[in-house]
Amino acid sequence: MFNKTNSKIFFYISCGLTLYFGFLFLDAYVIHSKFVLIGVFRELFTIPALFIQLLMLGVTFNNWRREKFQLKSYSFWSFLMLIITSAVMLLAMAFER
Repeated sequence: MFNKTNSKIFFYISCGLTLYFGFLFLDAYVIHSKFVLIGVFRELFTIPALFIQLLMLGVTFNNWRREKFQLKSYSFWSFLMLIITSAVMLLAMAFER
């Protein structure tokens, strides 16, 4: 029971991180917002979000391994979202203008 609750919490945190980095990607490449308050929040939250994402990658992989690599688990979907988000960020950095 406790492990299932942790997996759900980690899933929701992974969704939040994916949304946050998705909004950063949209702001950087599509919207080009010049609003100062958005820039302040972007600077405040980006580095902690990167550290949380790295931590979450390790934790969700460990949970997924403990669940014997089940594909229908919250840990798998959390790990998959974090891997895709990390890959998109790395590709965006590699192919930056």
